[in-house]
Amino acid sequence: MSVGRKAARGRPASPARSRGPVDFGTGRGPRWRGKRAGDEGGVTEVLFYHLEDRPLESVLPVLLQRALARGWRVVVHTTIEERVDVLDGYLWTFRDDSFLPHGTFRETTAAEQQVLLTVRDDNPNGATVRILIDRAPVPQDVAAYERVVLMFDGGDEAAVAAAREAWQAVKAMGCAASYWRASGDGRWQRRA
Repeated sequence: MSVGRKAARGRPASPARSRGPVDFGTGRGPRWRGKRAGDEGGVTEVLFYHLEDRPLESVLPVLLQRALARGWRVVVHTTIEERVDVLDGYLWTFRDDSFLPHGTFRETTAAEQQVLLTVRDDNPNGATVRILIDRAPVPQDVAAYERVVLMFDGGDEAAVAAAREAWQAVKAMGCAASYWRASGDGRWQRRA
């Protein structure tokens, strides 16, 4: 889906604004510590987000807004094809005053999208950030990304177990792993 779809729905094509607990550099969440574009010697940063009190749908748009504001290209990888459809609709309408331009892996313009929703392992839009949801696996080419964000449901024992396994795997790959959990006031705090 391109930005044109939103404009066709009669909504203005305004830049996305964000508010919320997750931040990529303003002190309320993880700051940039990974490799920079062109820094082949850097280490991929893998952030584990433990979702407890908020559903994915309230956290993911904020992460994507921050990524877009920084000019990053993002792949959101799920293991459930229906989730692509649900997120596709949701990201266009999640707020009355904002939307997130994005596309899906099914579109012929997938390579042009700054944010791409997919069930595949590939990286057609040349993303430097990969967000893993619904137990999507850590990519074998993890070093090709500057940042990988693994979001998991703290109420799902299988998802927690999968996140623990992924933690061990990324540490073994030499990635810089960090674990984030929301505090009582909704701010994300690094716990490991």
